[in-house]
Amino acid sequence: LQGKDMMVIGIWNGLVLEDIISIHKTDGKELQELLERLKKEYNVPNSRIVYDSIGVGNYLTGYFKGGIPYNSAKPAMGSKKVYQNLRSQVLYNLSVAISENKLYIATSKYKEEIKREMSCLKVAKYDTSANITIIVKDEMKKIIGNSPNYLDMMALRMYIEIMPKLNTTT
Repeated sequence: LQGKDMMVIGIWNGLVLEDIISIHKTDGKELQELLERLKKEYNVPNSRIVYDSIGVGNYLTGYFKGGIPYNSAKPAMGSKKVYQNLRSQVLYNLSVAISENKLYIATSKYKEEIKREMSCLKVAKYDTSANITIIVKDEMKKIIGNSPNYLDMMALRMYIEIMPKLNTTT
């Protein structure tokens, strides 16, 4: 389980990010043990665990039955607004939640990294005839010099927010 980057885990209470755990390259057994410990410590049911199902995150599928797989390349979910893909949808909704003070980062861990990553959260294209498109991850990497791991973690949290709203205006 040696990914290219690090794995970032967010501990959330509603839309309050209470803690962040960053894990640099680790083996699958260590990762599984850490996630099981955190799950018990924070009393998190599998139904509230969201993981990136692309690449390394796919490893978690077998360990957290009922967990929520997230695939950023999938089409946007039932929404009246038009998004290029699910990634654009969750990142756009993350941006809105932050600008409307609905999401709060209580921990001071990785504060500068989060600010830097948030600075590259930009809409690449938006007009009345086009999809809302957030700049691609490779472009973000060029801007900040690394993968936006903390931004990705927050995006996964927003995925839970848009899931039950399949027939609303988001």
